[in-house]
Amino acid sequence: MRRRTAPAAASMLKFIFLILIGGAIAFSYYFVVQSTVWQGYYYPEGCPNCEGAEYISSPTFRSKDECTGWGRELAARARNLDDRFQCKKNCKQRGSLTVCDEIVDCILVGNELRCQRLSGS
Repeated sequence: MRRRTAPAAASMLKFIFLILIGGAIAFSYYFVVQSTVWQGYYYPEGCPNCEGAEYISSPTFRSKDECTGWGRELAARARNLDDRFQCKKNCKQRGSLTVCDEIVDCILVGNELRCQRLSGS
């Protein structure tokens, strides 16, 4: 019966370590990156906080840039100075409230998109 040598055991430990690291990266990607959902809300009257405000909702996006691109496109077509839009990240309904990880409020001024973060990290 052959006995494993120290280098073979070290190689096996490195292999196991790499498997664990790869699993941790895959797990993190799935639960952090994949679970990020952005959705846009375009307010033709420019008042996201007004009661009964009309809005157009977007499909879901994986990034803030995709969401703001959607809103920018609508604003550029409408050319209404009062229009604004918001992009919201990972929103959940909690009772009568909607809670989001992040909200970005944007307005298109000329060709310049001006956004400010209202909440989140």
